[in-house]
Amino acid sequence: REGRDEVREETLAVDSAVNVSLCEQLLQNLKRAISRGVYQPGERLPGVHALAAQAGVSTKVSRQALARLAKSCSSTRKRA
Repeated sequence: REGRDEVREETLAVDSAVNVSLCEQLLQNLKRAISRGVYQPGERLPGVHALAAQAGVSTKVSRQALARLAKSCSSTRKRA
């Protein structure tokens, strides 16, 4: 589990020096992680706080990225 968490953190990390919003970077990184099998079909994605910690962003950014992900694909949002 520890190794998998490290892979997820590396996969979700964003770069504030890039000229793309943090939300957009995180959204693209989430989509890429899903397509590469880092997250399996039906597996829960991290919540807002966990995602923010893994990606190194604020909870506002992670909340926006999760909302956009849910809107753009077949993921559903459920409150824990």
